[in-house]
Amino acid sequence: MSLSTRRTLYIFFIIIFFTITPLIMLYAAGYSLADGLKVQKTGILIADTEPEGATIVIDGKTQKNLFNKIFNIDGKIITTPAKVKNLIPGEYTITLSKDKYWDWQKKLSIKPGESTYIENVSLFKKDTPLLMSTGTYEKNAFSPNKEYLAFSSQTEIVLIDAESGTQAPYSLVSTTTPLSAINDLLWSPNSKNLIYGNRLFSVKDWQNPIDLSKIIGNNITDFSWDNDNDYIYYLSNSTLHRFNIATQSSQEVKQNLDSKKYIINDNLLHYLQNEKNAANITTWDIDGNKQTASISLPVSDYVLTGNKKYLNLYDRSHHILYLLDPFSAYKPIRESITNVDFFEWINDNKLLFANQYEIWIFDLEHRKNTLLTRISQEIKAAIWHPSDNYIIYATDKDIFTIELDDREKYNITKIIELETIKNPILNKKGDTLYFYSKIGNQEGMYKLTIQ
Repeated sequence: MSLSTRRTLYIFFIIIFFTITPLIMLYAAGYSLADGLKVQKTGILIADTEPEGATIVIDGKTQKNLFNKIFNIDGKIITTPAKVKNLIPGEYTITLSKDKYWDWQKKLSIKPGESTYIENVSLFKKDTPLLMSTGTYEKNAFSPNKEYLAFSSQTEIVLIDAESGTQAPYSLVSTTTPLSAINDLLWSPNSKNLIYGNRLFSVKDWQNPIDLSKIIGNNITDFSWDNDNDYIYYLSNSTLHRFNIATQSSQEVKQNLDSKKYIINDNLLHYLQNEKNAANITTWDIDGNKQTASISLPVSDYVLTGNKKYLNLYDRSHHILYLLDPFSAYKPIRESITNVDFFEWINDNKLLFANQYEIWIFDLEHRKNTLLTRISQEIKAAIWHPSDNYIIYATDKDIFTIELDDREKYNITKIIELETIKNPILNKKGDTLYFYSKIGNQEGMYKLTIQ
């Protein structure tokens, strides 16, 4: 190689060095060349998903590592969790995609010198429901600790261990209680026992329930548990009794109570009685055997429930939920929420509620209602997901998820469509749905893995 050639190459590499080095330094410092060779501060996208390993696609372009991106060659793509650096500020359509899962997509703004986060994203599986047990199951309920699932038909009640999936059916054919009088599935607060059809089941001895009708009589309805799992309350001939499980003895608590119009909370009995011109809600100290509070309301078709802060009085005739403080003489009605068909307390300050065509969240602390979705199909169920970032809701034939990240929009994903769907419930982890359905000729309880 001649001297002039070596000099030419030397000068060429010097020029390349002084040209590329500033660009690399600008790139490393978070700058990029925009249109018109303008130097501009860039932004960063930080994405994470559950499960990990989702491909990141920005405006239709799958993101690759820097070398493959510069030279536009096939190579290792970027998957979550990951940072995508040096994005020119602007609005991008971002898609997170993983095989056998539904895509996540949203339009997000990238701002100069800032990081845009995609966090708490749960990708939901594309899966096929698995038939667990055949039959026409009308009721189902998880235990409070979500370790056991009970579901019932007119001929049997089935217990499933949610962890192992093992089943323990019990025949109801020989029950002495008329099927029309069977109560809802009522779990004890400690998840060890369940009442159904006047029988007290134990999860440790499922095949040998106690027939309560043989101990306390046949005319018993409206069971309720105390908070400490020691007593079962029930109505018999409009009189409230409590049954001591340990001693298997019963005592009278209060006379003249209406069916479905009472709740027990911390040894306090709250009961509702309709009179000629008013509905009275009375609070009764069970151990002290005395009245401690009373509230008068217009007569209507009410149901009493409760959370830790307030009594929940639901007006079924007018679809209104009242939050009551029975010990407040100044303002016993603390809040009223209209157009409610069903509701669920997420925590002491957050309420999920729905009507036929809308799903809302009510923030008790800030007295704020937020509409999540409005659809043309009738909503049959709405379930809070344990990630605290999703709600699962069902119609007669479909199950959807709503992501609560409200940037651009609430993402709604249909995860399955079937001939019929009834009574969907979610396990503790939030990765499995159980529901009654009929798929082809197979009718029964199904489970669907969603994560």
